[in-house]
Amino acid sequence: MRPHFSSHTIQYPGFTVYTLSCSNPLTHATQYVARYLGAVGKDNNASVDAGFTAHPSFLDAAELKAITGPFSIAAAETDQLFPPDKRHESEIILKELSEGPLKVAYQLNLYSGVQHGFAVRADLEDKRAKFAKEAAFIQAVQWFDYFLKDGAGK
Repeated sequence: MRPHFSSHTIQYPGFTVYTLSCSNPLTHATQYVARYLGAVGKDNNASVDAGFTAHPSFLDAAELKAITGPFSIAAAETDQLFPPDKRHESEIILKELSEGPLKVAYQLNLYSGVQHGFAVRADLEDKRAKFAKEAAFIQAVQWFDYFLKDGAGK
């Protein structure tokens, strides 16, 4: 049986980048980003310093409320797995965390005209989809650059 996840670790002076990608569309990596930014990671000595996800699937409110590090989301305008009500609920939770004692930083970008999966399965002939895919990539790079480089943003 093929593993559901693949991971890669890259060491840099002063920090480590750990990536998690999903090979099975029925298994969702988003949950693990939130978990490892929160108590699950801390309890297992495997926490991460900053997280990013595009078009999240099954993002649980309780897990989101438990995050302790900066979290960035690239969301699709049309998404059955992260619909507007779930997106708004997540924004409220993240805003509360940013105003709480940990001052958790967050970013939630909404890309118009795209659907769930746009960051990995965009039709590159569609200018709007191509823009959203590339912008989400830049969003992730800038997020990690800011929060991981020399401990900045903490």
